[in-house]
Amino acid sequence: MSRQPDHATLTTLCPVLAGLRFPVRTWHLLVAAEDYGASAELRNRLRQLPDRPFTSVEDVARALGLPHPVVPSTIRTTGVPA
Repeated sequence: MSRQPDHATLTTLCPVLAGLRFPVRTWHLLVAAEDYGASAELRNRLRQLPDRPFTSVEDVARALGLPHPVVPSTIRTTGVPA
């Protein structure tokens, strides 16, 4: 089985959820994905998640069976521009 779909889902997941303040429920994830214009694949996978509080992007990634998420390039941890 190819890891390509998971990689594509993972790289999209981080920017989709970047603006959320955790914890969030499943419906928050779905609204964020819709607002972002996420792929149908990602939206369908999010719909399959249980309705429970998610504490972080990592928590959502684990629930989706994805590897640890990477920090999207749009999120800066220092004042140094890219």
